[in-house]
Amino acid sequence: MKKWFSRYSQQIFLFAAMMAVCMILTAKSEYFLVWRNLRNILEANSYRMILAIGMTFVIASGVMDLSAGAMVSMCGVIMAVTLHMGVAAPAAVMIGILSGMAFGAVNGLLIHYTGINFFILTLAAGGMLRGVSLMITDGKPITKFGQEFIYLGIGRIGEIQLSVIAAFLLVLLSFPLMYHMKWGSYVLSLGGNREALEKSGIRTGCYRVGVHAFLGAAAAAARRRSRNRRRKR
Repeated sequence: MKKWFSRYSQQIFLFAAMMAVCMILTAKSEYFLVWRNLRNILEANSYRMILAIGMTFVIASGVMDLSAGAMVSMCGVIMAVTLHMGVAAPAAVMIGILSGMAFGAVNGLLIHYTGINFFILTLAAGGMLRGVSLMITDGKPITKFGQEFIYLGIGRIGEIQLSVIAAFLLVLLSFPLMYHMKWGSYVLSLGGNREALEKSGIRTGCYRVGVHAFLGAAAAAARRRSRNRRRKR
């Protein structure tokens, strides 16, 4: 029990802090701890949850990616353009996710092999992606999406939106991936002591590229959700 608590002490502390905040808000308002309000909170923040999970892996590897927001924007533009070209909604979403993975992988490759500071590199990458997205759209919003695409973002199974289900599934997947699988252990080691990991014969470049590609996929998935949520409004 003591070993388990020591291993997950950070997670337990964060969960306890969140529960404390919820108790305070519940005491302040009788409408906080009701299903409708909790559902609204989850729906409003599901895309942030998805993006945060991707960023968690990047931070665990010892760096930051400041281009995450720009990747969200660029992947949204790619999905919108492909939809207007007549591509089916599931295929357009997959193209957006693959594009996000490609953008993230390029960041990972440049960080690993060029030695450029990750703050400078990802900040520059974010600026370029934002510029390209503005060039493609001419600074104008792209609208008129089909119902199939809208359903993928704000559709429901029962009373729960698909985006909320996707966010919780990603949480359930990422926990064992981070703490109970070799990939996650190497990612944590990469953030803790890269030199030791390299001397152990591990190809750290693969894991650097992998975490950034994962962030890119999460950015694309988050954009699909946030775009549809704004359309609903």
